[in-house]
Amino acid sequence: PESMDAFSYQEVVLPGQILASVLKDALFAALIKLRTQYMMELRQVKAAGHDPTLVISSNKFFDAATERCASEIGHKINYFMATGNIRTTQLDLQQLSGWTVTADRLNLNRFLSHFRAVHRGQFFAQMKTTAAVAAVRLFMKLRGACVDLEGVSGLPPSDLGASAGGEALGQVGRGSVKCIPLVVDGVVVCKIPKAEFKFWFDQLRHAKGCGLEGFKTHWELVGFDEGSLEFIGPLQQPWMSIACRDRNVAINERSMRAHLPIIEELLRDQCIGGNKAEAALNHSNLERLENSYQALIDEESNMPRHMSDPKTLGSVKEAREALSISHVPLHYDYVELSPTAFLSVTAALTPFSNHNQSPRNIYQCQMLKQTMGTPFHAIPFRHDNKAYRLITPQKPLLRTRDYRQIDFDDYPTGVNAVVAVMCYTGFDMEDAMILNKSSVERGLFHGCVYKTKIIDAAPSGSRAQDAEEYQFTNTSKLGRKCIPSLDADGFPAIGAKVTQGKTLCRSQRHTHSTAIQAPAQQTFYKDDEPAYVDGVTLTSAPAPAEERVLKTGLRGCRASLRLRSVRKPIIGDKFASRHGQKGILSMLWPHEDMPFSESGLVPDILFNPHGFPSRMTIGMLIESMAGKAAAVHGAFQDATAFREFKKQQKTGNRWIDQEGHHGYVLRGERYRTPEEEAMAQEQGDTPVDYFGKALLASGYQYYGREELYSGVYGVPLTCHIFTGLIYYQRLRHMVTDKAQVRATGPIDSLTHQPVKGRKRHGGVRFGEMERDALIAHGAAALLQDRLLHCSDGHRAFCCPSCGSILSPAQSPHLKGRSVGGKRPVPLCRICAVPCRLVQLPYIFRYLSNELASMNVTVRLELDHLGFPVKRDLEVHPKQLQDGTIGRSGYAGAGTDQVPFPSRQEPRRARGNAG
Repeated sequence: PESMDAFSYQEVVLPGQILASVLKDALFAALIKLRTQYMMELRQVKAAGHDPTLVISSNKFFDAATERCASEIGHKINYFMATGNIRTTQLDLQQLSGWTVTADRLNLNRFLSHFRAVHRGQFFAQMKTTAAVAAVRLFMKLRGACVDLEGVSGLPPSDLGASAGGEALGQVGRGSVKCIPLVVDGVVVCKIPKAEFKFWFDQLRHAKGCGLEGFKTHWELVGFDEGSLEFIGPLQQPWMSIACRDRNVAINERSMRAHLPIIEELLRDQCIGGNKAEAALNHSNLERLENSYQALIDEESNMPRHMSDPKTLGSVKEAREALSISHVPLHYDYVELSPTAFLSVTAALTPFSNHNQSPRNIYQCQMLKQTMGTPFHAIPFRHDNKAYRLITPQKPLLRTRDYRQIDFDDYPTGVNAVVAVMCYTGFDMEDAMILNKSSVERGLFHGCVYKTKIIDAAPSGSRAQDAEEYQFTNTSKLGRKCIPSLDADGFPAIGAKVTQGKTLCRSQRHTHSTAIQAPAQQTFYKDDEPAYVDGVTLTSAPAPAEERVLKTGLRGCRASLRLRSVRKPIIGDKFASRHGQKGILSMLWPHEDMPFSESGLVPDILFNPHGFPSRMTIGMLIESMAGKAAAVHGAFQDATAFREFKKQQKTGNRWIDQEGHHGYVLRGERYRTPEEEAMAQEQGDTPVDYFGKALLASGYQYYGREELYSGVYGVPLTCHIFTGLIYYQRLRHMVTDKAQVRATGPIDSLTHQPVKGRKRHGGVRFGEMERDALIAHGAAALLQDRLLHCSDGHRAFCCPSCGSILSPAQSPHLKGRSVGGKRPVPLCRICAVPCRLVQLPYIFRYLSNELASMNVTVRLELDHLGFPVKRDLEVHPKQLQDGTIGRSGYAGAGTDQVPFPSRQEPRRARGNAG
C-alpha cells in the first residue's frame, strides 16, 4: 500500500473545524447536564405528588436551568483557547493537547507564519522509531501546497510546514477600489465602475427576468459594494474557485480579453487542418501571438474599464467555451502560476535564493522569524509582555515579487549596510564581524525592548472587599509627596529612568474610619537592566454585574507599566544577512581606523571572506552588486528567484560582453564564434552580467570591487576589496539577555554544586564535551580546578585500610580539643584505625550513600596516594566503646599530622562549574 504520508491520506484540519468540534462537545455536555437537571426536578415533583408536565412547560425553570448550563460552554471554549487542551474523548482525535500556539509577535513575518503553519501533531513529534524518519519525507504531490523550509530545530521538517505562498485562498485583500465586482451564480463575472454599476445591474436583472443573453431565472446577481471578496464559488472552473484580490480579477479580465484573438486564431487554424493547428500551438507561435497583443494589454491597463456593451459577457462566454477541452487540440492539466509559487511567504522573501545552498535558505527562514523589526505600529496603545523593536529600520533596496505583494515595507526588519569583504585585524575570524563605531553611534542597528509589569494596588492574599479600598497614591494626609521619585498619582513620570531597587509605584488603603492609616504598599524594580517608563495604564475593577459575565478576576485597581530598555549593539550581539550568514559582533572599530574608498566612503560592516566558500551563498555576492547598483541608480531592484534578466547593451569590451570569466570557463576557455554570438543575442544576461553592466555604466568596476585605503597608514591596500550594499538584520539574541558569570553564589543543598539558571545567579554548566576537551589537551590542573575546587570540593575522612568514607566516626566520649589545639581524629568503626583527611567532590559522598542503600560499598585505595596503613596504631573495638583510647588515637601520633578543620564548610561555592 501507499505510504501514509502521501497526499491522498492527508487532511488539513483548519481552526474553524477544531473550534466547531470543541463547541459541539461543549453543547453536548451542556445538554446532558440540562437533561440531568430536568430529570432530578421531575423526580422531586413526582415524589411530591404534583403534575410533572408543569415542569416541562415552565419557562422560569427552563431559563434557570439554561443559565446554569450555558456558562460552561464559554468556559470550555476559553479553556481550550488558553491551554490548547480538549477535555473529551468523543471527537476521535489523535491528541487532546497542544492544539493552540501562542502567536509571538516578534516581527510581522513571525506573526504571519503562525497562521500559515501546518503542524503534524504530537504523535509524529514524539515518535522515536524509524517511522519518524519516514514521516519526514514530503511527497512531490504536496509541492506547491506545503513547504518544509520552516522547520523548527529539534523537530523533523515535516512536523512543522507552511502553506505555499501561491495559494490564493489565503490572500484575500481588503482595500478601497473604484470598481465593484459582479458575481453571477457564485462566479465572479466582471467588474463594473462604481458610477455605472447601478445602471448595468438593473439591465442584467432585466436580462435575467426575460431570459436574455443565456441568463437562467434561478441565477443570483450579487454586487459587493465594499469591494472585498471572501466568497468561494462552486468547483466548476479551477480559475474561478478561489477568493482573490480585486486587482487579480482585473488582471484575469485583461488576460481573457488578450487571449480572445489567440483562441480565435487557434480555432481558425484547427478548422483549416491539423498540421497547421499543431504548428500554431508550438511555443514560438504562441509567444509571437502573445507579443503581438502586448500593446493591447498595455492600453487596457492604462484605460479605465467600462462595461459599455453587454456583448462583453458574450465574449467572455465564448472565450470560456473556446478554452474547453473539446475545442483545444492539446490537453493541459496544470498551469504554472509563478516560479516561486511553491515557496512559503518566508522563503519567498530571500533574494536570489536559487543561487544559494539549500540549507542556507532554511536557516534564513528560521532567522527571519528571530529578527528585530517593527512588530506593530500601535506601540503607545499596546502592553505586550515583551516586544522587540528596531528603532532605525530601512526598506531593502532589493525586494522580491512576494515582498511587494504583501507590503512588507510597512514592517521592515533590517538596515541597508555597506559591507566590505576583507580580513582586517584579527577580530573578524570565523563568523565574527566588525562594525563601524561611528555608524553605531549614528543609530545603526539601535533597538529597544518593551516589557510590561502588571501591578495590583492591593497586596496579594487580600479579600475582595478589602482590595477595593486600595488606591495608587503618593500623597500623605497633608498633601505632600511620600516618595520624591514618584508623582502624586503613585507612578513615576513618563520617561523617568528606573534602576534596580527603585520604587515603581505606591498604593495605600483608604478607609472612612478615623483609625490609624494602614501602611503603604510599594513595588520595587528588581531587574538588573535599567529601563525607562514608556507608558502607564490604570485599570479599575468592573462592576459586580459585569464581573459575573466577564469573569476577569480583577480585584481593585490594577496598573500596567510599560518599560523601555535601550539595546545598542554591543560585543557579542548576533546579526545575519538574508542568506543565512549569521555573525557575532566582535569589535566596534573606530571610524578613523576603518578602511575608506577613494570617494571617502567608509564601510559599516567588515565581513571575513572565508565565510563564502564553505557556505556557498552566491546570492549574497549578487545582492552586494545589485544593492550597489540600486543605490547608484536610485531605484529598487527585483531579486525574485528564478528571474530572467533582459539582455543589456554591449559595452564594447569583448570580455564583459561575453559573460566575463564565467562564460569564458563554460566555453572551454575561448571566446564565442560568430554563430554563437548570434544565438546569444536571443538569450538574457546572467545576474552577474546584468548588475555588473549596471555598475560599469555608473563608473564602478564590473565585479563590484573597489580600491580601499588603510585607515591606519593611509596607503592603498594591496588588493581591491569587494564592496557593496547588503540588507543586514539584527537578531533578538543579545548578550544583555544571556550574559552569565559569577565568582560565588548559591549552591544546591543536596549536591553542594552550583545551581543552574541565570535568574538564580547560577553557574555555567561544564559539560561532558568540555571535560573531554580538557582531558585530550592534558590540562589536569585546569580540569581539577573546574570540577573540584570551583564546584563541590569537600574534605572528608577516609579509612586507609578499608577505603570507606562512611565508616569513620568520632568517639562519643571525646569532647573538646586536646592539648596543642588538635582535634581527635575519627576512627574507622570497622578497622579501628585512625582515618585520613582527603579532598573529594561532595557528589561522591552523595553517590556513596545512595549505593549503600542498595548494599553496594565504594572503597578508595589510599595506598596510591602515599598513605601507608600502620597496624601499630590499631585500637581495640572495646576501647572505642569505653572511650579508653591512648594518645595513638590522635592526629599526628606516629604519623604525619593531619589537622582537622576548625570551622564548618561554607555554604557558597566558587566559580561557574556546575
